[in-house]
Amino acid sequence: LHLSIRRQRQMCIETGIIQQQGYNNQANVTQSRSSSYQFANFSHINQLGNNNQANITQSSGDNVGVIWQVGNDNAANISQQGNNLSFRADIHQLGISGDISISQSGSGQRSISVEQQSYSGNARPVAIDTY
Repeated sequence: LHLSIRRQRQMCIETGIIQQQGYNNQANVTQSRSSSYQFANFSHINQLGNNNQANITQSSGDNVGVIWQVGNDNAANISQQGNNLSFRADIHQLGISGDISISQSGSGQRSISVEQQSYSGNARPVAIDTY
């Protein structure tokens, strides 16, 4: 994964990958850069299960967002409004009825990774804002 991210950044091509296996999964990727000199954004959503929802929104450049959902009825959102110094967010959801939102904005390099395991369906929602 790191090799492909590095290659895409060098070519400055916005890249979004969505892989789905199951029923009624929804995934959305929105990417934009304000200047051609900015590095490209990269996103990857992988859904294995049913009724999962995932959204990644990236503006400015050099953002990396990854969402992995294994199970049913999970919701995940990543919002990145960078400053050209690289934001990275990883969400891993295992089980049922998980809910995670990550928002990254401001200046400086930031990286965050969250894993949520909810096999009973009683997981509390997780919301993380960095700025």
